[in-house]
Amino acid sequence: MKIGLFFGSFNPIHLGHSRVIQHFLSLNLFDRIWIIVSPQNPLKENSDLIPPHHRLNMVHTALKDMDRTVVCDIEFRRSQPSYTFDTLRFLRRKHPTYRFDLIVGGDVSASLHQWKNASEITDHHHIHIYPRNGIKHHNLPSEVTTRHIAKEIEMSASLVRSASQKTKPKIDKLLHKEVWKYGQDHQLF
Repeated sequence: MKIGLFFGSFNPIHLGHSRVIQHFLSLNLFDRIWIIVSPQNPLKENSDLIPPHHRLNMVHTALKDMDRTVVCDIEFRRSQPSYTFDTLRFLRRKHPTYRFDLIVGGDVSASLHQWKNASEITDHHHIHIYPRNGIKHHNLPSEVTTRHIAKEIEMSASLVRSASQKTKPKIDKLLHKEVWKYGQDHQLF
């Protein structure tokens, strides 16, 4: 079975995330896409993170009707900080017949050299990139192997958080309606 892994903090999940997932599903590169919600990215500050269980619930809410997706809380049960290479190693052991590829944004892949045991990741996994924030394919590190480049997505969770502090109409265009309602019901934004 071919699995695309889409790791992220999803702080919160937004329509851009959904578009990336839908795009890669439409290519039929994977039997399933597993969305791995990370409690804490080791390379980022956690000062503005929505509590992990709320982020996980919002991902479930946003993707509940999207076929061939599986929302995973695997990193919630692992020691923190959870490193991608360690999660991938665990998944390879647990599912030896599966092939796991990563789906990452150009901004994330450009920092691959900072990831713990990055060479282990690139030795065992293809990395599929969707461009972000003006980072183009030719600017990515040489150790990143790409099999497909998706259309550029001009949306980010930081944009959503910024919009949520200003006006509701702006954030409504960035989030799933059910995610917006969940966030309002739990006073998250």
